Amino acid sequence: MNKSTLTRKLFNTVAVTLLVSCLLSFLYMVRSIETSVNDYELVQGFIGWVLVYALYAGAVILIYANLVSVLIELLRNKFNLNSLTYIILHGLVGALTGGVVSKSALVALCIAGIAILYALVDYWQITQEDESRSIKYILLVSLLPIVCSSIYFATISQPLPPFTAKDAIASAIDDHSITSNFYLNYPMIFTFYNQHPLSLMYYSARGL
Repeated sequence: MNKSTLTRKLFNTVAVTLLVSCLLSFLYMVRSIETSVNDYELVQGFIGWVLVYALYAGAVILIYANLVSVLIELLRNKFNLNSLTYIILHGLVGALTGGVVSKSALVALCIAGIAILYALVDYWQITQEDESRSIKYILLVSLLPIVCSSIYFATISQPLPPFTAKDAIASAIDDHSITSNFYLNYPMIFTFYNQHPLSLMYYSARGL
């Protein structure tokens, strides 16, 4: 395997990982908005889930998907397979893997779709003469959905409500109520900590 193939597989991994992570994160956030009453900081939530999905999906694509793709590419070069066969083989292996691992037809179809997406990106890169330009196009296409989704969630996200003086008083009253209940239930412990503040610091540091 030459350097050009390794570079192509690496950028395919990045592109497909970003696209899949963006789609999964977008669907999760839409579902979260439908079931939640607080629509605050949606962009941060979206980006956070993109990173979480990218961590897991990227690892699987980098290790397993690339290995399978390299083997299929070797078969393609040896038996002179056409583009359609090359792409379908990726989808079949993805569907088989998803079905064996999850025992679910839906998961198998989803993984097959990801494998076909990977094969399409990979084959498109193979047919390009200018490798550097194709890499730029791939990165642009993979980052564009994330940018557009972030703008969308920014437009529908509600600003955090201000922490008013009334909220501060209510919070202080709640804290005072907790302290009062603790004193009523455990007066000896409360008195001991007041007389020995260093003990309170020691046990607080230990999480006790």
